[in-house]
Amino acid sequence: MSLRRTLYKIFFRLSPLFIVVLLELFLRLLGVGESFVIFQESGDAQRYELNTSHYKRYLSERQFKDLDIVYQDFSKEKEPDTYRVFLISDHTMISALPETNKKELLSDFITPNGKKVDIIQLAVPFTNSFAVKEMLRSSKKFNPDACVVLTGQNEFYGLPKKSVWMRDIRNYWGVSAYVQAKNFRIIQLLDRFLFVNKDISKEFPPEDIDAWSVEADSMNYRETFSYFKRNLKTANKNLNYPVFYVNLPVNIKQQPYRSYFDDKELLDADFIQECSQLLKKADSYSLDLWLEDLYAWEPETAIYYHCKAMIEERNKEQTQAVEDYWKAVKRDAFKVRMDQDFRNLLLEVAQESPNKLIDLEAYLLKDAEGSLNSNDYFKNGLELNEKGGTALRELIRHELSVYFSNKK
Repeated sequence: MSLRRTLYKIFFRLSPLFIVVLLELFLRLLGVGESFVIFQESGDAQRYELNTSHYKRYLSERQFKDLDIVYQDFSKEKEPDTYRVFLISDHTMISALPETNKKELLSDFITPNGKKVDIIQLAVPFTNSFAVKEMLRSSKKFNPDACVVLTGQNEFYGLPKKSVWMRDIRNYWGVSAYVQAKNFRIIQLLDRFLFVNKDISKEFPPEDIDAWSVEADSMNYRETFSYFKRNLKTANKNLNYPVFYVNLPVNIKQQPYRSYFDDKELLDADFIQECSQLLKKADSYSLDLWLEDLYAWEPETAIYYHCKAMIEERNKEQTQAVEDYWKAVKRDAFKVRMDQDFRNLLLEVAQESPNKLIDLEAYLLKDAEGSLNSNDYFKNGLELNEKGGTALRELIRHELSVYFSNKK
């Protein structure tokens, strides 16, 4: 076979690749698409600046268009007597302290031994643990001394369905590969302009909780939990510095979303309201009768135990009230808050060297002496009030100070 014919065959077979490469270069030249690199060099090439569009690799643009991201930058060369810490958080953190992405959660501080801790915040509403894992891996190249991760049950917000390539949660490796592929402008072009039938939510979270939550103990629950566990287990591989996982607390007095046996479309709220009204004017005998009727209607359900705990709390039966509030949390049909399974997972992951645990839940319960007063740290649902936010900041600062003060 002649050399000319051989070269022709090689070119013919590789021509699709050549076309894709040329198209990619052409799109970049025209400025089509975006760069999702996490940090970019400053104009003087002396510092790194946060790319405020980096989160779009992981999220649906129709749900989260242009977010206000707090500006962060740091010098390429680490300053003397300075420790560099990346603070990474996901949707759970932004639910606990809204607008965390718009302002600094934790300011730089000085340790007792006179060293500066430079906090670099990366807080956006990621919806998957693989995003947290990729953020940890991306941070590695910038020579951190530690990372702090605030995460929990973020799998339950559903995969960000950016295209028809990502419709099924079982295609998890495909999702991860797709996120990496979004570095290429041609993939962004296909996703944005060609695949117009996107399964999205106009409102986040959707009005119908079924559209975004996973029923506890269901197949999807176990499946999403296994993904979360796998990603947390592998996120710290080949890191020579610790990752501090923050265990966020549970507001056990938050009313359940739905009981397992509830077929009345979220009428649990009506039971809560009725119980609240009775607590104001009914005697204990009447409340006991009402509770018996509720048990006949909703036996062993989240709503039954929640109302029972409310009555016990009024009667100052604090120990029993705490126990029944926890029973209500565990029987909540939809796990959209930090649940005990995730707390146990964080405890397990944090025991693997060099990881650490910042156990905010234990801290608040200890401060409240294991009582219902731990709910004084909440504004509503998952959201922490000013006291809760202050406790979170102080605990993170304390744990980092202890670690760096003991570091040789």
